[in-house]
Amino acid sequence: MKKKLCFLVMVMALLLTQVACGNKSGETIAEEEYAVYAAVIEQTFLNSQSEMVVVQYETIAVGLQIPAQTREKILTYAPQVSSAMLDALEQANQQSATLDGRIPLGIKALVRPTADLQTMLQQDATWQTFYKTYPNTPGIVAVSRAVFDKKGETALVYATLRSGLSNEAAYFVVLNKENGLWRVVKKFPEWLE
Repeated sequence: MKKKLCFLVMVMALLLTQVACGNKSGETIAEEEYAVYAAVIEQTFLNSQSEMVVVQYETIAVGLQIPAQTREKILTYAPQVSSAMLDALEQANQQSATLDGRIPLGIKALVRPTADLQTMLQQDATWQTFYKTYPNTPGIVAVSRAVFDKKGETALVYATLRSGLSNEAAYFVVLNKENGLWRVVKKFPEWLE
């Protein structure tokens, strides 16, 4: 009985440590999801001058809702995406998760805490400090949790790039897996206010 109780206490302690130190949702982000993030960043936000990319530490969450008009466009122009995948994207992003820097890019991916980035930008609204600290970067990328179809051949993710005080691009991105690699096939812009 004591052994079972000790084992149970150890398991609970391990789970609590994982939640406290890892993802807020308690889930780990799989390698496949990091591969999707890499494809989105490389194919959507990087250019030939990009030597690094700054990625927000926490995924986008809390209130990620797909507007009805955007939902209709995605279902019409990306037939590989189902209504269930759109629902899953909203559900998967009720809590943020933490990224750990395993984004497999051909350039340096610097994962930085959101609070640190916000503090830097509040102190310098012109973004000069940011670009001095992180030269040759397109800006700050943030991603939601990605969701996949049942076959694991289609992925859907929400991603943003902030590159100035009032300069932000946001997309719902559809990817297909071809020959083992993720490729962006459609981007649906989201107009931010």
